[in-house]
Amino acid sequence: MSQDLPKPATPRADVAPRLFVWPERLLFLGRLEQVASHRHAADVCLVALSGALRVQISPNEEWWQGRSAVIPAGCVHALDLRGSYVAVLYNDAHRPCYRLLSARDRREPVLGLPTEAALQKALQRFGRTFDEPGSTALIERSLGESLQVYSDAPQLDRRIKKIIERIQEDLEQSPSLETLAAIAGVSASRLQHLFITETGVPLRRFRTWVRFRSALLAIAQGHSFTDAALASGFANSAHFSHAFKAMFGVPARNVMTGAPAGSNIVFLPDSSPKNPSP
Repeated sequence: MSQDLPKPATPRADVAPRLFVWPERLLFLGRLEQVASHRHAADVCLVALSGALRVQISPNEEWWQGRSAVIPAGCVHALDLRGSYVAVLYNDAHRPCYRLLSARDRREPVLGLPTEAALQKALQRFGRTFDEPGSTALIERSLGESLQVYSDAPQLDRRIKKIIERIQEDLEQSPSLETLAAIAGVSASRLQHLFITETGVPLRRFRTWVRFRSALLAIAQGHSFTDAALASGFANSAHFSHAFKAMFGVPARNVMTGAPAGSNIVFLPDSSPKNPSP
């Protein structure tokens, strides 16, 4: 079997892709073809709602095929989805809602979930009924049952928690590594190491992820792409588009095509089980 990485993805045009935005999670539903080698700053659960997943964790490994996978934050992987209709759940690594999506518990991918059939059915239904009363709570319950509700999440190191709070409070600014290290009371090199240990991703990539998610949330709430990008700390809309491609492996226009600006990005209130703050 060829070990060549797939080319950048393009979605199928028959189903408009959608991004559902929670305060600290994202859910993508749509058809995709191929996604070149990439890594995320969040923990990811993939579920094939039609067809199958093909996942390659390393260029030296064979392609795995199945219906569900969990990819931890920072794990390099490629996808060959061949037009499958897929769900991709992104869960913030610093505040896990589900045990299987905790960077602090898991560093290796999980290829095949025991509850994938039930999760697949719930996500298919959500794609049809997301705007109906109770749909958000129902999908949260299904995700919790399949991925294990995290009622006892391990506490973040208090220094890393302080840094994350600073990043979230002031997205338009970009404090230097030295400034953040001073806030945490450690050296710059120690902060970088500690941040990866706690979240699974480098500080710089995590900061881009927080800004990126903030911009999507603003778009879902009716702001223009440009205004949302600037308010979230991106230099311009082109910078945001570049981050989108780096995060998802597909161009932003592929998600937005076929609908008015922003209408494919849906804001959902957070109805997840209330976990202790990390």
